[in-house]
Amino acid sequence: MTAFKLDTSGSVRRPQANVDSAGRANWLWSDLTPFAQGYVEALFAHSAAPAPLAALGLGFSDVAPATLSRIIDDCERFRGIDRGVYSSDWLLSGGALWAMRQSKTGLPDFPALTLYLAEDGLIYLREAGQ
Repeated sequence: MTAFKLDTSGSVRRPQANVDSAGRANWLWSDLTPFAQGYVEALFAHSAAPAPLAALGLGFSDVAPATLSRIIDDCERFRGIDRGVYSSDWLLSGGALWAMRQSKTGLPDFPALTLYLAEDGLIYLREAGQ
């Protein structure tokens, strides 16, 4: 079996075409923290709706701006939480955060998410059950 390899080429437009402090209107893969990169890789590798995203030939550039913004916010929010609440060292990776929030036990502050492809062909997230 071939190891999963996410297509990290291309870019994702920032919401409302907001530019960052360096004047960039798009996010590049290299702009993400290693934690956020691990989260996105896990999201692609373990998604099942409607099929594994990577199997559909989708990659980083197919993530909707609002989705990537939410991912970045979630990762920053998790990293800022007191480690006394989530003390397991394995939760130091973004991939572990994705796996844990999708598990049946989950994380109280991070509900399970469902992926979907919208008519615009981009990947969006919503809370599971919505």
